[in-house]
Amino acid sequence: MRGMSVDGRVTSWSPDDEMTSNEEVLKTVVKELGLGNALNEKLREFRDEWKREQIHIAVVGPSRVGKSTHINAHLGLPANHDKAARTSATRQCTRLCTPYPHPRNDNIVLWDVPGVNTLDYTRDNYTSAINIDRYDFFLILTESTITSDSRWLANQITDREKKFYFVRTKTDYAVEEFKNDHSDSSTTDALKYVRGRLFDGLKRIGLEDSKVFLVNSKDRRLFDFPELQQQLCAESYDSIKQQALLLSMGSYNSRLIEAKYQLFEKRTNYVGLCSAVGGAVPVPGVSAAVDTCLIIEETLLYFFGFGLDKPSVRSLEQLTNVPTGSIEDKLQSLLRDEYPLLYAVREDLPADLKSFKTAQQLAPTIAKNLAEAISKQLAVIAVSESVETGAKVMVPVLGLALAAAISCSVTKYQLLKILATAREAARFVCSTYRTQ
Repeated sequence: MRGMSVDGRVTSWSPDDEMTSNEEVLKTVVKELGLGNALNEKLREFRDEWKREQIHIAVVGPSRVGKSTHINAHLGLPANHDKAARTSATRQCTRLCTPYPHPRNDNIVLWDVPGVNTLDYTRDNYTSAINIDRYDFFLILTESTITSDSRWLANQITDREKKFYFVRTKTDYAVEEFKNDHSDSSTTDALKYVRGRLFDGLKRIGLEDSKVFLVNSKDRRLFDFPELQQQLCAESYDSIKQQALLLSMGSYNSRLIEAKYQLFEKRTNYVGLCSAVGGAVPVPGVSAAVDTCLIIEETLLYFFGFGLDKPSVRSLEQLTNVPTGSIEDKLQSLLRDEYPLLYAVREDLPADLKSFKTAQQLAPTIAKNLAEAISKQLAVIAVSESVETGAKVMVPVLGLALAAAISCSVTKYQLLKILATAREAARFVCSTYRTQ
């Protein structure tokens, strides 16, 4: 993943950078806890830790700069949604810090925060009035130039060892204006000019190393919005926050999809071992059992993490201003023809289900409804060479009995198979979205 600084430098990150090796973690945990219920509880704690992580993001700027529209872009909600931030067309200017929980994970909250040196928020009372220590990240929005108030705020944030990024909103207007004044210019020329002006302003006030993102908040496909989302993950303070942000934000570009895939892939070891410890459903043809409910729970996470659930696809259609069903119908056809198990799981979900936490509660029912289909797939996977090899490795490395090792290996390879197909479906939705 990459983030863009004002002079075009790129910062890189991958989920491996700050995460301990799965194998090392598993060996340590098994050694300390044995193979009973305590291990199962600890593995589930590792697996679900991201769900409990709270993240607060401040979106700061003067009135009419486009804070509400920008917040809605991160939330993945159209302006008329009942949980969207109300835009200036429907409300008064920001007078209070207003929270907007993410619809996919209410532990992630974006805040509409008034700018510095407004009527109620002077420099003297600003940091206490907005409760500056509450926020993990700051997005400082500007429509044109960087002011001395922005510099003051950036210094306050830096003193607290927090991260901030400058976000230039309404970039589409600036690009259009430049091209009108320079008839032979391109969009690339216009963006270079806009970025250069911001860089000059930052250099004058000693913030030349700051990162700036040029966005059109009404269309996340344009300019630097994908890079901004990636940067929020890249510079998160710990791996759990990275996971929470990455799994909650939409999959609107290929780099986010690949980063999510890598994270999901790492989780298969934990889920596989959970199944080995608590497996209850026999695998046809082998002396092992797996927890099919765990498989369904993780499959549901793939749906919500990749944005393949029906509410997410509907929101995508609304945000792209395409006819209702134009993306959904194509996805349905793809899943039905190419990935029948994923299609069946998706069809078992209520059409208005909006939260993974709620979906997870339905996993036992879905597992029961699809028991025969899952059992057939597990039987095929159980006799594969990859499962046999994986099981043989786990016996000496983790100290598992052979049946438990087979259970772990079967679960892992089933999840990898489902994950690969979910990634392909996400790539399909992303390419359809970007060409609308």
